[in-house]
Amino acid sequence: MSARLERFNSSGDQRHLQGDKALAEVTALLQEVAAAKGAPEGFSSDAVFLARDFYQLRGELGQSESESQFLRNALSLHQVAATFPPQDLPAAIRALLAGSWEPLRSSGPADAVVEAIRLSQADIGSTDLDSHISELAGLLQLISPLYWDWCVFATQLGLAYRERFRRNSAREDIDAAVETSVSAALLADHHPSYVEILMNAGLALLQRHEAVAEIGDLEQALTANQNALAVCPPDHPKYAELNSYIATCLGRLYDRNGQVELLADSLPHWREAAENAEDPDEVVFNWRGYSMTAQNRFNAAGDPADLDRAVMAALRGAEHATSLSPEQRGMILSELCEALALRFQALGKSEDLEGAVAAGEAAVSVQGLPSQHAALGRVLSFDYERTGDLAAIDAAIGHCRAALRASSGTAEGSSAESYGELSAALRLKFAHTGNRALIDEAVALAREAVSLSPPSDAGRPVLLNGLSLILQDRYRVDGALADLDEAIGLCEQAISLSPPGHFTVRMSQHNSASALIERFTRTAERRDLDQGIDHYRTAVTRTPEGHPRRVLSLLGLLEALTTRAREFGETDDLQEALSVADKALEAAPDGSVEQILVRTAVGTLYRIHYEESGAPESYQRGVEILDDALAAVPETDSRRFFPLMNLGQIHTAHAYAHRKTGSYRLAAACLTAAADAPDASLEHRVMAASMAGWVAGSAGLHYEALNAYGKAVELLPLLAWHGLDRSDQEARLTGARGVATEGAAWALEADDPARAIELLEGGRAILISRALDDGEDFQRLRAVDPDLAEELISVRTELDTLIRISATPD
Repeated sequence: MSARLERFNSSGDQRHLQGDKALAEVTALLQEVAAAKGAPEGFSSDAVFLARDFYQLRGELGQSESESQFLRNALSLHQVAATFPPQDLPAAIRALLAGSWEPLRSSGPADAVVEAIRLSQADIGSTDLDSHISELAGLLQLISPLYWDWCVFATQLGLAYRERFRRNSAREDIDAAVETSVSAALLADHHPSYVEILMNAGLALLQRHEAVAEIGDLEQALTANQNALAVCPPDHPKYAELNSYIATCLGRLYDRNGQVELLADSLPHWREAAENAEDPDEVVFNWRGYSMTAQNRFNAAGDPADLDRAVMAALRGAEHATSLSPEQRGMILSELCEALALRFQALGKSEDLEGAVAAGEAAVSVQGLPSQHAALGRVLSFDYERTGDLAAIDAAIGHCRAALRASSGTAEGSSAESYGELSAALRLKFAHTGNRALIDEAVALAREAVSLSPPSDAGRPVLLNGLSLILQDRYRVDGALADLDEAIGLCEQAISLSPPGHFTVRMSQHNSASALIERFTRTAERRDLDQGIDHYRTAVTRTPEGHPRRVLSLLGLLEALTTRAREFGETDDLQEALSVADKALEAAPDGSVEQILVRTAVGTLYRIHYEESGAPESYQRGVEILDDALAAVPETDSRRFFPLMNLGQIHTAHAYAHRKTGSYRLAAACLTAAADAPDASLEHRVMAASMAGWVAGSAGLHYEALNAYGKAVELLPLLAWHGLDRSDQEARLTGARGVATEGAAWALEADDPARAIELLEGGRAILISRALDDGEDFQRLRAVDPDLAEELISVRTELDTLIRISATPD
């Protein structure tokens, strides 16, 4: 036995020969085996692997007749040997080598193999795919699946089917691609191309999952790629690519089932892919995938370390992208913008926001994709929230509109994301300006975003929540109950579409709870309050401790428990609320908006506790916390309303308990200031003004009472504006019952009958139902001036007649 053949016999698995042996070595070895007249002792079935090594190199050998004939003989040997059971292969090889090659030279299967090799090496991107698929599929019918390279040919056929599916989206093509690729993988065990064959089967399954959203395909794709990676050494050319596909599959599975550990599992694969990829484009792609996954994991688990990972990965990707195409630079810069913005939202570092704006502007300048304009718009919205600078929100809206313009002429059309971001930016500007047209446009855009998102889209729950929040905002302006009902339904849809452990579940539960409790304040249906508290409790439980968004759910739960304790006298709720208050104060970052809101809510809780118990320490603690909350709110901010309102109420309770005129004056001043709070809801402002009038009147402060009631009457036309349905107008005015007559009575007490008539006429002009202005409203006026009361009743009757006539159809 020659030294070369002896080395071959002792080498076992011949996969290492591919690309490692010199051409002369392989050629000489194959010639020596072919010339043998009997198999050497110990000669194993691995000998037939040499045929594959030879025909892979045939392009370098050239295609002379003798070499072509030799190749055909080698392939015939392999084909015939492959039909024997493994234990019989040595005997079969000995028989073939001892016999003549001639009977095999005209073998049909051998001809089919040679032709299949030619087709498998063709560039499918430049061929007639229909003919290519037809020919290759026909050849595979002639070649036994036991043939060593049948799996290679089947894989190439699968690739061709996938390419045709990419072009025409025909379901039968992706099904055929999966069938042939998986069949190839099942027969590829120990094949030198096992890694590539298994990886291609995984890609076919992943591509079908993306088309039809079958989770079984996604799970099988992950398994196929994991099995391939298990036998793939780090220096294999497909090592980085396999890690990238595995990370992709894990991320898609998280989108479907919400298991956070899947994101943790995917991060090492993204890193391996990024650090081992040789193509700079792939390096950037994989660092971008790492950054996106770290951001998703932070959203799910709240670990600040994931924010640093996300920024680090985006920065490393940006370093590799400096010499790449504008497309690659734009994508990684946009990802850096997103990562820095998320870290700013969580930690509040201004340098992160500045870096996010700079990265977003750079992304737009080098590429200007719709998604990049939308991302920059979102970041500029954060800048507006931080500074209150209208120029920032106008710039944000401009970029969001640019995103829509840039996408409207493309084949894909405008994206749901672009509509959603513009809607969110308009919502913020509406909160600052109160421009009614902005909130209506925001609702329309949010509806369009939802309509562009199919039910299977992982981002649909976020869009549903966006529309719900805007409808809740419009309800606070208009009081249209239909908006609130729809908002609650949208959150429930989002919950049903989200995987059980996904962060969108707690987001939807939080937003649904907010809307349910708002509806309770309108309808007094206790089941809404109870369900809202349940949703808040679940949201708190689902949000990890330390997560920056947990404080918002604690705040909601605190306010809801306080409401139920106040409305229904539930002492257990009050005790639970006190416990939640401590957690909320601890969780709220210093100097944050959340800290202002939490302090206001905790101050409200202590006010209620003081009203029920009269404990001086509750009064002192409540005033202290509410003063702190008020001091942190700018003079022009609508959030001043709630600390002012609660300070007015807690001082009122203290004034009644101790009968001190100074406390009355302090209470009335706080309530009057609350009524003047800019951008607070009209219902809240009317309520504060009415309460200020009542408190001032109770202390005998006639002029203060008159001015407060006058302010309430001035707000009534805005409260029940003409765009509302009659039932909604009536509902909003219910809380204003008797405002005009109370004000008129105090005007008479202040010896100002002209002002009394003015208030009565102003109130009567908008009170649209006798139920809102019945005889009880006139009892106090009759006590002061019976003749004036009777005259007003007469005028009211005439006005009612005019209203009925104007409402009669022509």
